[in-house]
Amino acid sequence: MHSSAKAVSRCAIYCALAMVFSYIEAIVPFYGAVRLPGFKLGIANIVVLYVMKRSRVHAAIVAFCKVAVSFFIFGGATAFMFSLCGGVLSYFAMLVSVSFFDKYLSNVGHSVVGAFFHNSGQLVAALFLIGSSAALSYYPFLIISAVVSGTVCGLILNITERRLPHEI
Repeated sequence: MHSSAKAVSRCAIYCALAMVFSYIEAIVPFYGAVRLPGFKLGIANIVVLYVMKRSRVHAAIVAFCKVAVSFFIFGGATAFMFSLCGGVLSYFAMLVSVSFFDKYLSNVGHSVVGAFFHNSGQLVAALFLIGSSAALSYYPFLIISAVVSGTVCGLILNITERRLPHEI
């Protein structure tokens, strides 16, 4: 297979995998174990970070597809705003993290950075949509959940990377 066709095919597979993970999170309520409203592990971001370490452009495509397709499947303009703000901030934070701090941070570190900025982006969306600073009182919980979810996702990526090829 031609190398560009191979890259496009892999990117499509990664987009599909991210969507499967998003769907799993939508139907399996993780909040039963963690009593924070809206808490998700963010397992689809494992795919984004995996791809980012191999191709920044393909990671952007996967991140955008994850947000756009989730909007069409799970619906809701409000959910789209939260997902878009969180996804954009998370993508750029992980881009900086992987590009400039890769020798200092592990997958867990990059994942925690991504989770922290994803939650921060969602908080920005909440502040915008609510029009009040009341959402800021939830920020300490978002920071804790970012550390927990980022750590779990980073550890899963560590295990995954040992078993998958390092090309894209």
